[in-house]
Amino acid sequence: EFAPATADYTYNLIWFGTESDKLTDVPHDLEIDRSYIHSTDKGKTRRGLALNSANTIVKNSYFEGFAFPQEETQGICGWTGTKNVKIINNYVEGGAENVMFGGSDPANAELIPQDIEVRGNYFNKPAEWKDKNSVKCLFELKNAQRVQFIGNLLENNWVGSAFRITIRNQDGKATFSTVEDVLIKDNIINGAGEGINVLGKDDTNPSQTMKNLTVTNNLFLDLGGEKFAGSGYFMQISDGENILVANNTVFNSGNIVTFHGEQPRGFIFRDNITGYGEYGIHGLGDVRAVAVQRLFQNNLFINNRKVSTSDFVIPPNNFAAQDANNVGFINTSQNDFKLAASSKYKGKGKDKLDLGSSISFKSQ
Repeated sequence: EFAPATADYTYNLIWFGTESDKLTDVPHDLEIDRSYIHSTDKGKTRRGLALNSANTIVKNSYFEGFAFPQEETQGICGWTGTKNVKIINNYVEGGAENVMFGGSDPANAELIPQDIEVRGNYFNKPAEWKDKNSVKCLFELKNAQRVQFIGNLLENNWVGSAFRITIRNQDGKATFSTVEDVLIKDNIINGAGEGINVLGKDDTNPSQTMKNLTVTNNLFLDLGGEKFAGSGYFMQISDGENILVANNTVFNSGNIVTFHGEQPRGFIFRDNITGYGEYGIHGLGDVRAVAVQRLFQNNLFINNRKVSTSDFVIPPNNFAAQDANNVGFINTSQNDFKLAASSKYKGKGKDKLDLGSSISFKSQ
């Protein structure tokens, strides 16, 4: 068990790191296993674990209580020298972000967080934090390379997006800041203000351009609406290169995708099942244009906001359903949103595979 012993302001309850700017000085070969890491009512603890180390495993552990008003808090955060780390099978609470990489500039590009695996965890924000503590998202990348975020459950982000993939040259001294080679796969997101916010290049300070983001086979439930503060979009995106969004099932109250600023290059959105929201695909002009048809392929858009027929506009090579009952899910009451054999959309995806996600949800 790790907890603060005094009422002092504590930045990092556990700190894996060094003040050195040399990669060779970064601490390495460390492991946290079956540990209880938590804050108390004594003062404030900003962060459970500063993960600025190499060859590190954090597994089978419980991070609790890292949230306060007007504080940028995390359960786990790494920003310099983080290399070859695994976060596996943990319960993690965090106010601003449950887990984040980046957020403070490393001294050089060698120290960018890289080779990160986050798998099989439960990220949660307790209901009693609502309207009391600062909240942003559940998982955020500001500066990272080669990240796998697979098979996690994320719940209860009542303000803002579940994911922020937003490049930040945070302090203006790291023009090499980037986000590259990120896989978000097989996750369940149960409740958030929005889905994924992507900023492919820092809009404040010079940075590199995000490259190679894949978002596939995820289930997003309850984005926006009455319980969660946000516009309810599935994705908001500006800039970036080589982005694939495929085979996700999404219950969003807002737009499918909102494009703003610089348009991403190499963007493909295919084989998803999402809500249409009020404005569908926003920011690309005529969605019937051939160029837009190349971006959006074989998706099923549900008219969940009962938009009039004249205003419901999608690219021609996609499908439309009037409501979720017309999709042909196996069992919505049991949170099984795979397509039944009788669904008319069965096998309508690429290579005659199914649209949407292949995973089901069982609440904790």
